[in-house]
Amino acid sequence: MGSRSVFIRNEKGFSLTELLIYSLLLMLVLSAVYGILMSAVRSWQTGENIVEIQQNARMAMDRMVSELRVCDGIVDTTTYNSTTISIYFWDDKNGNGTNDSDETKRFNYGSVAQPQRLYYGLTNNAALADYVNNFVLTYYQNGTTVTTGSYEGANRVKIEMEIEKDGIKKSFTSSAQLRNK
Repeated sequence: MGSRSVFIRNEKGFSLTELLIYSLLLMLVLSAVYGILMSAVRSWQTGENIVEIQQNARMAMDRMVSELRVCDGIVDTTTYNSTTISIYFWDDKNGNGTNDSDETKRFNYGSVAQPQRLYYGLTNNAALADYVNNFVLTYYQNGTTVTTGSYEGANRVKIEMEIEKDGIKKSFTSSAQLRNK
């Protein structure tokens, strides 16, 4: 029995102080790793938002510019009134040289249901871009800005758009020269 008591006395283990120090060091290392991980996740989310904003704007701008470049003119009548946030244009797909009702198209900023959306179509039926914070159309006729009156004579349209998502704002500008003007 004497040898057994010696065996127990010679066993070594961790003291309470050593366990507390080890736990504290482990918490410090894990906190640093967690901070680095969260910083990387925030950076990734910011990058994803920037990519989404740029893709959203690029697709909308490309669509608007390509449609306006091949259109046959801007419509500014009592039925279809172009403004600085809405443009009506026509494409003479019937080939008769006149603007028939089925040839009129529109890009429009905002609606009651979705104020930060850019639409394509006469009745807000197709969303073209989301998160649009600001949208401005400027019409030009032979290099001069058309500020009042009819926009039908305009031969170039400048498109300015600002998109904001999760606090990230990006501004985009493009211009379209109408083909038949």
